[in-house]
Order: sequence, then C-alpha cells, then structure tokens
Amino acid sequence: MAAIIRNACGVLMGQVAKLAGRYVGSMYVMRELRLSGDIPAEYEHFLNSMTEIDLMRKAGKRYMFIHRILLEYFAELCTDA
Repeated sequence: MAAIIRNACGVLMGQVAKLAGRYVGSMYVMRELRLSGDIPAEYEHFLNSMTEIDLMRKAGKRYMFIHRILLEYFAELCTDA
C-alpha cells in the first residue's frame, strides 16, 4: 500500500513540476520579448485592442487571428527570419 501511495505522490509531483516549468518558461519568454522591444509592454491591453477592432478574437485566455490572410502573412514573416 505504501508503494502505491509513494508512486501516486511521485506522479502528482511530476505533473506539478511540469506545469510550474511551463509557467516559468512562458514568463521568461514574455519578459525577454518585452525587454527586447519585440512586443508592447502592455501586451494584454494591445491584444484586447486588436479584438476591439476585429483583427483578433479572444477564446478563453487565448487570442486568434480572425483573418486567415493576416495569419499566413505573420507566419511567413517568422519563417523568413
């Protein structure tokens, strides 16, 4: 019984560490992008402004391009760099 509990705790702690690592990693990337000037300092405000003028759509906590042409244009910019 103790082995089952130990294994369950190990799996749970692994999942918590995985989620924490993703969060810390994403926060680091956002910080670096802000410091380099690649994204606006008020990024969430910027994204909300884009939803107000119908360039993007908010789905939960994520933002999506509404227009396929814009999506493809920005995707092409990223692959050329």
